[in-house]
Parts: sequence; structure tokens; C-alpha cells
Amino acid sequence: YVRKKVSKLKSIEHLFKKVAGLNSRCEQLISTENGLLVGSSSGLYLIKEHEVKLLSNIRNVGYISEKNSAGMHYILCDEGVFSLTFNEDEYIISPLPLSLEDPLFSIIGIDSTLWLSGYDMVYKVQKEGPDSTLSKTYAFQSVFPEELRLDIIDDILYLFSESTIHYYAAEADSFMVYKSNKEVLHSYSNLTFFPPSANQHWLKLDQRMVRFDGDASEFQEEKWGLFENISTFYSHSGSEYWIIDDYSKIF
Repeated sequence: YVRKKVSKLKSIEHLFKKVAGLNSRCEQLISTENGLLVGSSSGLYLIKEHEVKLLSNIRNVGYISEKNSAGMHYILCDEGVFSLTFNEDEYIISPLPLSLEDPLFSIIGIDSTLWLSGYDMVYKVQKEGPDSTLSKTYAFQSVFPEELRLDIIDDILYLFSESTIHYYAAEADSFMVYKSNKEVLHSYSNLTFFPPSANQHWLKLDQRMVRFDGDASEFQEEKWGLFENISTFYSHSGSEYWIIDDYSKIF
């Protein structure tokens, strides 16, 4: 008789659970000291220990920025631009006086400057106390209008379209095409940008998930075939992942 191992039972490595209490379309997750901020079509929520709390019923929250040096998050929604600050368990949400009428997809606050992106456009806004002034507009050419997304990594402002990565060169006051020696960052046909969370910056290049950190970028190709339509992606400590799919489910 010959004893031979023909199969091996492999334990489940990942368990995905839907968060109860959120049934509207969700666009973004942001990790904070107070919990996980969730932007959705029905309002702004906070998830803490898998419990959901409604912070504001502002509609169609499309983008939440990371906290800046002043401890402030910026929020884009149908009703305009808002700021959010936490003070321990208390929070304050305030509207900002901006008169931009075009759709906006991202906002970054650096000192007294706000950077906002739309279709083929980036807007530079100067804040002076309660007032805000549009100081410059940057236009980009494309065959079809593309949604532009901004992110800041290691003090460098990056701009992501559906086909190209740019970075802001302060000396030239212009956005330059980003070039990398890493093949994974230039051999793709379709780029999807996921809003940042907990200083993580994730892209989907075709079917590859890329954690973008400039030339230190790393990519992962496994696990995510389970999710055909990912709208938001966030990794916690490299072992816990939060995912929103296009059907408004959070895992």
C-alpha cells in the first residue's frame, strides 16, 4: 500500500460581513480617531465598533478629505462644500462660501489653500478667514470629459485622471505628467482612483490593486476578484479590508 496526500483543506482567510444600518449608496470611507466616516447618498455617517450613527443628512456625499493640519475634514455633496471638525465626541459641520457650479470630485486643504477638481479642471481657492476666493483654474485636454481626483502624498500634490497621473510642480505653478520606472505604474489602460483613508492611497490599474506611494508603490492581484465593481477600497494594518461595491454594500 502507498499512502499519498491527495488534497489539503485550506481554512478561510477572509470573512466579509455587511454593516447593518447603511442601505443607501456609499461613496467613501475615512478612518478617524472617532471612528470610520462614511459618505453616502442619504447623509454623513460614523461607524464605531460596527455601530452606525448619522452625523448629518446632507445629501449625496461624494468626497471626504483626510484631516489637514488644522484638524479639519472637507466634504463635497449636492449642497456644496462643508467642513467637519471633531472635538473628542463632539463634532461641528459648517458650510463653506464657494460659488463653483461645476460638479466637483475631490478637495484638498493645504494651509490657507483649497484645491478642488472637476471634469478636466482643477481649481485653486485661497481662504482668508470666513471668505474664499478663486485664484486660478487649471484646464486639461481629453477626448471625452474625465473626472479628475486630487491626493497629497509626502507633501506632493497628485492628480489622477482615468488615463494619466500628474503631480503639481510649485516652481512652474503647473501640473506635470508623472513618470515612473515601475512597470506597474505605466502599463495600464484604465485607472480608477479610490479616495484616500488613513494615509493610504489605492488605485486600480486594470485588474491590479495598487497602493500608490510614488516609486515605493506596491500592488496586489489576489482576493479582489470576488468584487467585480469596487467603488471604495480601504486597508487597515494590511490585514483588515473595508470595501464598498457599486450596489451600496459595505464589507
